Amino acid sequence: MATHRRAGSAKVSSKSRRQKSASPFSEDYDMGRSGGDAKERAESLVGPTEDTAVRSAPTPLYDPQLSGSRRIYDLIGRFMGVFNFLSTDKAFRAREWCDLDSTPVRVRQTCQNVLTAQWTRHLCMVQPASPAEIACGQLARVIDEVAELDDRELEVFEFCAGSGGPTPFFEKIINEHRTYSQKAPLQFSISDICPNPEAWKGLVKKSKHLRTIEESVDAAAPPTVALSHFSRRTSEADPKNTSENRILRLFNLSFHHFDDLAAVDILRSTMKTADGVAIIELQDRSIGCLAMLLGNAFFVPPLITFWQPPPEHQRTQKVRNFFRNIATYLRVWGTLCWDGVASCLRTREFEEFIKLAEDAAGVSRFERRHFSDEYKRVCNIGEWEWREHKRVLHTIPYGYTKIFSGIRRNPE
Repeated sequence: MATHRRAGSAKVSSKSRRQKSASPFSEDYDMGRSGGDAKERAESLVGPTEDTAVRSAPTPLYDPQLSGSRRIYDLIGRFMGVFNFLSTDKAFRAREWCDLDSTPVRVRQTCQNVLTAQWTRHLCMVQPASPAEIACGQLARVIDEVAELDDRELEVFEFCAGSGGPTPFFEKIINEHRTYSQKAPLQFSISDICPNPEAWKGLVKKSKHLRTIEESVDAAAPPTVALSHFSRRTSEADPKNTSENRILRLFNLSFHHFDDLAAVDILRSTMKTADGVAIIELQDRSIGCLAMLLGNAFFVPPLITFWQPPPEHQRTQKVRNFFRNIATYLRVWGTLCWDGVASCLRTREFEEFIKLAEDAAGVSRFERRHFSDEYKRVCNIGEWEWREHKRVLHTIPYGYTKIFSGIRRNPE
């Protein structure tokens, strides 16, 4: 057996060796699923040699060594969940300070940068992995499902990206896995109604499959580049400016920003001009999550200091900018603390969301029975299928990923 493995390893190309080191894939990436046995894990970490090339590639997974601690986090979450309940009967439209026109650009962009770090950084002891890693598994399966419905290329288009959020991480992991599976990589695009091009420059340099839209993009009235290929039949725009791809729209920690009227407009536009959508939130309006966000006041100051230092050109002028930086940090601290609480109060439950989708489509839902471990509820509205994914703990004791997804089952 040892001789056979050495012979197989000698045939691995340099490209395969790079894939192996950059692609720590495992069959128990999904944070909610139990892992396979030790032999399957060992084989999943090997590049496509003679022994493994015929095996189907696994879903992109986070470090399998975390699977044991995952069970401990789940037990803590289940125990604490007994004492948790919704704080209000319906979503409350609290104002977020970052949404105000009076908020300085410097404060808004600093808040965006800190939120991006909160997505992608792993806080040991309270998180089994970073929130981006935890959400990636469910999102990857939604993307794969939409991609397999049609031979045309699929593009993932994010609205309200802030300073980038988790999308560059999603792009890296999902496209690494697709390459590993001998599938074509997907194009990812990020946009925002208040673009942050300075933060985006470095992200685009790291991947040729990530692009930015530097013009202001309204999610309720998206530009033609964000319209799915089939919508060109009814679009009055120049076809040269319309996407040649099918579109899956992505909202990371942002859909709660829209009031009901804006949300209905966004869902109506989505159901007319897209092939799929994924909405990811990291909070809800439960008592436990509100308490966590209130406690954030003690954790945000050091996070701002270490995760978002002053720009390099200001660090060379410490005396002149000292008080300005202190004032900015204090305002960012207050903004992040209040906006976290407001985000909790604004976040909708699936029943509230599906009513908005009914209003957008003008037809009633048909709730389906399903036998999937992936979803809590599945509803059909017209040619769209909407799913509420099962929650996954990302931060103990009350921080859960909350994902709603929709897929067009009968594209025009």
